[in-house]
This record gives sequence, C-alpha cells and structure tokens, in this order.
Amino acid sequence: MAPWRFPFAVDLKIESSEPRDASQSERTFLSFLRFSVSLIFTSLAIVERFRLNTSGKNDHFRPGTHFSVPVSFTLLGLAVFALSVSAFNYFVTVNRYAQHKIQTHGVYNAATVVCMTCIMVGMIALCTLLIIESYMNEV
Repeated sequence: MAPWRFPFAVDLKIESSEPRDASQSERTFLSFLRFSVSLIFTSLAIVERFRLNTSGKNDHFRPGTHFSVPVSFTLLGLAVFALSVSAFNYFVTVNRYAQHKIQTHGVYNAATVVCMTCIMVGMIALCTLLIIESYMNEV
C-alpha cells in the first residue's frame, strides 16, 4: 500500500451502476436536508413575525396571528420528521449497497413515499389554514 493513501481505503470494482445509485441517494438526502432547513427558517420567520413592508405605511405595530406559534412548531416538527426520514433512508440505502443487496421496490420505499406525502399534506393544510385566517381577519 502506498504511504499517501488513507489506511482504510477500499477499492471497488465498478461492475454495475452502484456508484451512480449511491450518488443519487446522497443527492436525494441533500435535497431533503435543504428542504428541512428551508422549513426551519420559515418557522423562525413566522415566530419573529417577519414581513415585507409593501403597504407603504410606516406603522411599527405589527399584530401577530393567533396561529403563529403553533404553525411554526408544526413546521419545525415537519422539518425534523423529513430530515429523520431522509437520513434513515440514506443510511439504509448505503448499508444495502455495502452488502450488495440492492432493493429498488418494496414496502420500505412505499413507507418513505407515505411519510413524505403526509408531510406535503400537512403543509397544504397549514397553508389553507393561514389563508382562511387571513380572510377571516379582513372580514
């Protein structure tokens, strides 16, 4: 072994699409990480009542919504849930590739799809709730 190499390096013979699939799994995890971070920043913006002043008024009083804290904690929970599901999916996939037991379909992948669908339905419900609340405040 050459002295400049890492002592635990593993040389793999590329006989299939495993490196491409492993890179795809890593990209998927990183995209869900970016999604989770954007949800966390959105929840922080809701708690801090951040808004763009486009009304042209110089009012310093900004009334908060009744749902700002529950919505922000819900978004924070969805972010943690999405991050944990994607991290679990990534580590299981990498472990399968290391054991050469690649599974592209099955109950596990369906469970991941169901979890992410629940996150999206929760976000749609939150958006609908906020739209209804803003409409009720105007009336």
